[in-house]
Amino acid sequence: MKNLKKTIIGLLISIFVITTCGGVIFYSKKKIYSHQKENFFLLDRMPGFIPKYDDIRYVLLGYDNFIADLYWLRTIQFAGSNARSMNFESLYEYLDLITSLDNAFKAPYIHGALLLPLAGDYKNTIKILEKGMKAHPDYWEIPWNMAFIKYYYLEDYEGAIELYEKCSKIPNCLKGATSIANNLKQKTGRYEIALQEWQRIYEDDSSPESQKDLSKDKIIELTKLIELNKMLKLYKDKYNQSPESIDDLKNEFSKVPEEIFENTYEHNPFVYDSKKDTVKTLLW
Repeated sequence: MKNLKKTIIGLLISIFVITTCGGVIFYSKKKIYSHQKENFFLLDRMPGFIPKYDDIRYVLLGYDNFIADLYWLRTIQFAGSNARSMNFESLYEYLDLITSLDNAFKAPYIHGALLLPLAGDYKNTIKILEKGMKAHPDYWEIPWNMAFIKYYYLEDYEGAIELYEKCSKIPNCLKGATSIANNLKQKTGRYEIALQEWQRIYEDDSSPESQKDLSKDKIIELTKLIELNKMLKLYKDKYNQSPESIDDLKNEFSKVPEEIFENTYEHNPFVYDSKKDTVKTLLW
């Protein structure tokens, strides 16, 4: 009976604290940042706004999983509100806290693998996935996504090959892991393989709608990149030299619909990278 009373009292105190803190944060943000209504999550992007697990672990009263669920809902809202701008400055802090509160929760790792790279936060992408691999060594989706990040964004072919081969040994890993590893050993088909991965996410019935929407945009983006690089090859074959910019391709292929040269994400236009001799997006 005493233990039951303590549990009830602890739960009531936790609910009171969470409700009070939530109310204070909501009120403060509405009052102090009323002129920033277009982005209600301004405070979330300030460094240190999200608490560290070690700083709150002693006051959780055993309700770690409950708090993790609350922060997960907050994370989904935060990511959704910043999806178009891809301004995810605090996303890693959210994910790190949630996975520390509940290390059995797998979704945050995949969420981070999809969104953090789009904001150019590759360092924290690798950190959250490495944390996930330690917590869930038998969960094939984590090394699969980490391999994709290393290959597609970081161009770390050796690291990607190792991870795809690691994934192939885990039960239920996609059969394509071995063939992708073999293709990477030849360093070919970068955009083509990326297109296959986003198509897989889009066609997967278990993928959340937010991921399906994101993958749909990425499929359009990658399809255009593949076409633009085909144009680049034709240009080089014809003139025996590389273009100075993507505008040269526009002029050469003026009959091609102009939308091919425009990325879905306006802030991340297509450009010609002379060092790598490829058409890519500005942030890659």
